[in-house]
Amino acid sequence: MQISTGLLIVLLIGLLIGMPVQADSIRCGSKLVKTGDTKAKLEQRCGKPMSIDRGYESVTINGFITSKRVERWHYGTASGKYWKTVYLHNNEVIKVGNKPQD
Repeated sequence: MQISTGLLIVLLIGLLIGMPVQADSIRCGSKLVKTGDTKAKLEQRCGKPMSIDRGYESVTINGFITSKRVERWHYGTASGKYWKTVYLHNNEVIKVGNKPQD
């Protein structure tokens, strides 16, 4: 059975259109916090983090890498099995990532 090139292209485009766009986000229960949300919204939806630290982080803005002063809010389970770090700059969520394990 051969599939024509045109049919294959149509199928691939259909798959790409149907794929959800993944933004940096963290799910807290049934609520979602994503990049661009405020610090207040993060705290309202996810509560207080397990820990907070401050420092500098390299971020890409308009294609340029720059260093920004950030707050890193760490969320996770007491056992340490699941960790997410939310990066904030000027009271706005700029990135969500996995916290490196020690």
